[in-house]
Amino acid sequence: MILSSARSVLPPGAVLKQAVSVQRLRELVIENEIRLLLVDLQTPGLELDDLDLFVTESNLLSITVVFAQHVNVEILQQAKGRFPNVMTRGRFNAKLPNLLMDA
Repeated sequence: MILSSARSVLPPGAVLKQAVSVQRLRELVIENEIRLLLVDLQTPGLELDDLDLFVTESNLLSITVVFAQHVNVEILQQAKGRFPNVMTRGRFNAKLPNLLMDA
């Protein structure tokens, strides 16, 4: 659902890629210029430690936005200690058009 929402507001000329693992994300970063990294913290198998390490080592922290449903309080709290842009899914959905336009 997030992917289709993002595609519907994607600026002209922008390309959207999806990674379902940190390893795939590594490959995409090597192959592409990353201007905005959006991470659904509820992605099955996502390890927050691996994501944190990768984002920090790749200097992507300032362009990373992570989000999860508001009921996932624990994961949102863990993420707030690691990432500057942590949002509930509702807030993320509301801000998505502006995030994409500003990237």
